[in-house]
Amino acid sequence: MLDWFWLAVIGSLLFGYQLVLYKIVAKKNVDKFAVLFVLNTVGAIFTYIYMLIKGIPVDFTGVLWLGILIGIFFISRTAAMIEGLKVMPVNLFMPITSLHLIGVVAVSIIFLGEQLNAFKWIGLLLALIAVLLFNSERNSKVGITNFKKGITLAIFFIIIAIAAGFTNRAGAISKNLESFMLCAWIMSAIVGGVCTYFSKGLSFQAIKHGAWIAVSNFIAYFAVLMAMAKGPMSEIYIIGNLKLLVAVLLSWLWCKERLTLKRIILVLLSIIAVILLRV
Repeated sequence: MLDWFWLAVIGSLLFGYQLVLYKIVAKKNVDKFAVLFVLNTVGAIFTYIYMLIKGIPVDFTGVLWLGILIGIFFISRTAAMIEGLKVMPVNLFMPITSLHLIGVVAVSIIFLGEQLNAFKWIGLLLALIAVLLFNSERNSKVGITNFKKGITLAIFFIIIAIAAGFTNRAGAISKNLESFMLCAWIMSAIVGGVCTYFSKGLSFQAIKHGAWIAVSNFIAYFAVLMAMAKGPMSEIYIIGNLKLLVAVLLSWLWCKERLTLKRIILVLLSIIAVILLRV
């Protein structure tokens, strides 16, 4: 079994890949709630099959309310992200939302008693510099109205992401991790299904994109929860900055977004930050 560090790296890289898939959904104007409904339904099926294969019983004791909260948080956060990606490029919106790293690390140190050595503090500093470097580069093609809307959505995303992070942590350290995952998927699918009913409804495009995203999301979510069950949350979230590396590179390759010197530096700083966590 991989240790928590490599589980966090795998989850982060897959989440970065997923971010670009969300950008494609936004560009094609596919109904976000329908995509999320399909994504979470497929995720719940994958999790249940995994539990059957492993002989793990379904037991929602102690994780039901956590699953309900995650369902609400996931739909709210992802819907805000997809809307934000409609008005901002991936390589501008996502670095802004990554500022939730500060909140997670602060709460982990203050309330969970986690500690960072000198190298890890340097890694955190480099991760934050990378994010701030990106935030200083406003895209000239983003109008002031879209920029304000994107910032508002990013702030909403940050607040929800911090709350979701610690809810996931509580589920990860519970005795019923797999049942928590199943509950989270089911609750997210229910919330997404209700929103889909009052939105545009299901379409072939929503089913296709939702199912494809579900594959990477299932592996990434499981890897990160396993990491949270074993490792310090503050360091796991610093590693999470690696998703920007994948998002920047793939948005350049697939979405033809600019790859500037600042963005190349971001990638390098993110890699160095993660390396320092292993010192």
